[in-house]
Amino acid sequence: MENLFQKKNLIWLAVILIIMAGLVYFFKGHTSTVKPKQLSPTRIVNRSSTGSVGFTLSPISTTKKVGDTLDIDVMLNSGSNNVSFVDLTLSFDKNILSLAGFTPSTILNTPILSDKSQNGSFRYVVGNNSNNKVTGQIKVGTAHFLAKNSGNVLVTLVPTEVTVRTNPPSDITVNSANATYIIKAN
Repeated sequence: MENLFQKKNLIWLAVILIIMAGLVYFFKGHTSTVKPKQLSPTRIVNRSSTGSVGFTLSPISTTKKVGDTLDIDVMLNSGSNNVSFVDLTLSFDKNILSLAGFTPSTILNTPILSDKSQNGSFRYVVGNNSNNKVTGQIKVGTAHFLAKNSGNVLVTLVPTEVTVRTNPPSDITVNSANATYIIKAN
């Protein structure tokens, strides 16, 4: 009797395994990958109701010598948008410039991330943790570079996110900014 019971259990186990294998085979052939839509950082897309925003680097061009310091202001024109959060990345040729530091402005008063990598990029994330309105022309901060070698160098600012205070808060995608600098040999 016990032997018959074991045979029935083995048959049921085999049936369940065959069904599971069939389901795995069926679903394996019916999967798909969904890729997120990429937005171009150079296109202005404004999902708030009050004007568009844009970044600039200042100065947009200058000439320095090897060994000089190059200070670049990161500026944000928010129009009438009340900015509460900024996430941006500066990219540069690490063979010509090295990032010596970044001085945040006091307007956006809560630095969240300051990631100075050695591969030619710098990510900065900052928020406005006060009740003060942050609108118009805003200095986000100043990047301090050291000119290491001679050459022409392009510094690019790519914004990841800018959030404005609306009800509810909304993200707006803004333009990127470029500036070219000439570093001459001594």
